[in-house]
Amino acid sequence: MSGEQIMDEEFDMDLEYLRMMFPGLSNDSVLDVYMANNGDLEATIDMLNQLEMYTVESSDTLPDTLDIGDISESISSANCGTLKLKNVAGETGASSSGSTESAVTS
Repeated sequence: MSGEQIMDEEFDMDLEYLRMMFPGLSNDSVLDVYMANNGDLEATIDMLNQLEMYTVESSDTLPDTLDIGDISESISSANCGTLKLKNVAGETGASSSGSTESAVTS
């Protein structure tokens, strides 16, 4: 057996082990974390455990249902976001000799 074949076999075994340990995660997610850790199995397990704990903690704070509430709140939030974008665009578009206030308020 060549060194490359041994590495491929180890890679496959590590991924299969990770898939068994973390059945709730997609194969792509497991592979991405494994590759991000340069094939370090222990570091991958630690990171996936943290990811799994974070996901569980986050889901505890989410509501069971989504109550949209008053539509006008959504619209005012959207408008606020638009104003922020205009503000940033106005600042970048203003010349160094011009006033940024006139660009923001227009």
